[in-house]
Amino acid sequence: PSGGMTPAYCSPEQSMSKTLSRRTDIYSWAVSVLEMYLGGKPWAHGRELTGPMVGSVCYEYFEMCRVPVPERLQKLLARCMAQDPDDRYHDFAKIEIALKEIYRTEVG
Repeated sequence: PSGGMTPAYCSPEQSMSKTLSRRTDIYSWAVSVLEMYLGGKPWAHGRELTGPMVGSVCYEYFEMCRVPVPERLQKLLARCMAQDPDDRYHDFAKIEIALKEIYRTEVG
């Protein structure tokens, strides 16, 4: 019934049956990372609060996380969950570089 997508993790364009790209996967990945920090997915409790909406309110979710999300990681995830696919990273290569730098900064 969901057309091959998981509503809690799908991107806005996927929920509207638009063209999918790597940026769709980047959105879903970022939602999954946010879920790990939250320890669950509070947006999955109502039909309107599925994956496509998470990106538009991600900073509210960052405040609800069980452990603090570093500010640079918040910015990275927010960009990955941008509503417009053109505002997201093109692929995971730049995300990998950014994650390594965040790790170095946070862990030393």
